[in-house]
Amino acid sequence: RSGYRAVKIRINFLSPAQIVEKVAFCREVLGSNIDLAVDAVQGVARKPWTLQESLAVVRSLEPYRVLWVEEPCEVTDYAGFAEVRRQTELPIAGGETVTSLTEAEAYLKAGALDLFQPDAAMLGGLGLFREVAQRCEREGVNIAVHTWAGGVGIMGNYHAAFASKACVILELPNNPYPLREEFLVEPLDVSDGTVHAPTAPGLGVKLP
Repeated sequence: RSGYRAVKIRINFLSPAQIVEKVAFCREVLGSNIDLAVDAVQGVARKPWTLQESLAVVRSLEPYRVLWVEEPCEVTDYAGFAEVRRQTELPIAGGETVTSLTEAEAYLKAGALDLFQPDAAMLGGLGLFREVAQRCEREGVNIAVHTWAGGVGIMGNYHAAFASKACVILELPNNPYPLREEFLVEPLDVSDGTVHAPTAPGLGVKLP
């Protein structure tokens, strides 16, 4: 019923050959109708890839119609993000760990991203999310909303996303997480790959 139209996998802790093998396998299993996003998670890597390593990995994934490659560089390496973006045909995503407008603007000024992934729970609230979203709209950068939190964080992000013209996709973890459902006034309406905007007043959350 949910009808997810895209899935995201992680490729950290793998060798270059294993990365290609994993992505190729997932691409084959998903078929042509489901998009596949890839998260390199270099933002928390103990030893992030060098620029050359990032470029090699991203280029190796070009044959597999990847929706985006996320965090191919350490998260403050804005120039590295921009260079990878310049040298690949795949969309480059990042920004889920941004905690201020200063950091957000650093990505945008560097031309580092095809897809910005703001998270209101990390950024400092809906107001700052809206400011980042408006900057993305002006710069022509799409938004792929990141959210990996309980019900309050998810609903806050979704409300901000629904208000942004730049938002093209929402992230929704599908692992069981009691704190997500516990805080929701009513379950999320997800069908045919679409999260339907709530119609009741407020964020749609309650404190137990």
